[in-house]
Amino acid sequence: MTRRLLLIRIENQSKIAPTLTTPSPTNEYCVYCGEVDTPAHTLFDCPRWHQQRFRVNVLLEQELKSENLIPLMVSNEQHWELIHDMIKTILSTKEKDERTKN
Repeated sequence: MTRRLLLIRIENQSKIAPTLTTPSPTNEYCVYCGEVDTPAHTLFDCPRWHQQRFRVNVLLEQELKSENLIPLMVSNEQHWELIHDMIKTILSTKEKDERTKN
């Protein structure tokens, strides 16, 4: 994927960035740790996903944060894929766990 396509793709995604701190509509509290469940909590703070974040941080050689998520993703295709795969894994596992809990 070219850098231009990455930028277009992330521009569309950036429209949802303000929702990172909005609580989940389905669960006000995290099913894993009981904290307020927001996208930012899930991706950057929840202890359940520590290993996934740690792996990505090591490969990125820096800590992934809400402030650098988009710049890192558009910096190159490898970063995009790495972060995308982490988010996809976290969200699909979380959705599955929430379905089985309810």
